[in-house]
Amino acid sequence: MKALILQTFSKTPVDAMVLTERPEPQLAAGQVLVRMAAAALNPADLHIARGEMKMMSPVKPPFALGVDGAGIVASDGVRFRRGQRVMLYTGLVQCGTLAEVMAVPEAWLAPVPEGWSLEEAAAAPLALLVAIKVLERAGARAGDSILVQGAGGPVGAATVALAAAKGLTVHGSGAGVDEAYVRGLGATGYTDYRKGSVRDLGQRFDIALDSLGGKVFGDCAAVIKRGGRIVSLKTMTGTGDMDAQGMRIPWLLKLLMPLVFGKPRKAAERAGATLIGLASYQDGAALARAAEAAVAAQYRPRIDATLPFADHAAAFARLSANPRGKVVVRIRDAEAA
Repeated sequence: MKALILQTFSKTPVDAMVLTERPEPQLAAGQVLVRMAAAALNPADLHIARGEMKMMSPVKPPFALGVDGAGIVASDGVRFRRGQRVMLYTGLVQCGTLAEVMAVPEAWLAPVPEGWSLEEAAAAPLALLVAIKVLERAGARAGDSILVQGAGGPVGAATVALAAAKGLTVHGSGAGVDEAYVRGLGATGYTDYRKGSVRDLGQRFDIALDSLGGKVFGDCAAVIKRGGRIVSLKTMTGTGDMDAQGMRIPWLLKLLMPLVFGKPRKAAERAGATLIGLASYQDGAALARAAEAAVAAQYRPRIDATLPFADHAAAFARLSANPRGKVVVRIRDAEAA
């Protein structure tokens, strides 16, 4: 089988990648074979390839890249059977979707929604998982108000769509070019961060999603209601999500975590809000819930470009060019998967 292999961690990741032949994987207990049809690229792929998580990763080069993907089950398992269309997210330290065949724990898999292409399914898992966990962990209920920072990106867009369909009042913030798209997903308000600030709205929110940290987190803390919830993708409030991904967390990091993330903790405390750190992990059950919610919301992931496996370098170049949606690599035709 062909796989996109990272040969070594590198500051110039594409130079360290090679599309090459590898033996098909052997199944372990609880796994099924999946013939991959497509994988979507994420900025996290570049962070992984640069070695930014190597201290916490049990997987060392050479290994196949890719954390989002979709394909066809090729062996019978307990929950999934040969021929089923499935999608998955691997977490940040497992990887492997940029390969023609994967051996995947069934617990990572979710069915592809009826009517979705496998390219759409490959583009959805990480964003949908974050979106559903934002709403679940924040205890979101119909009638709540939510501020979604980075609303035009894959994670923000999925959160807007699922929140609006759940009955929340959604205000998005992001680039002006994405305003019509985000409003089309159900947001009733929008702030172009280049022209204004959410601090100028004169409005406070029950829930705020911080996708970038720094100033964006500060803006969330400034407009959150007392008793509200700030969900941050850049602040950790525990190691549970990291443990679930299979990360090996150095004891020193565990010791220093309260200090490293002390500033946002204090900002949330001053605002009278609960701070919830979130790092999404491989979770097929949650992904299935999110996919059902996406269908109910009539949401589909936005795809910027789809390129063939042989053009992986062009795909990563596109990823680095601020695309307005996901960059998808077509590994094989769906009929051949």
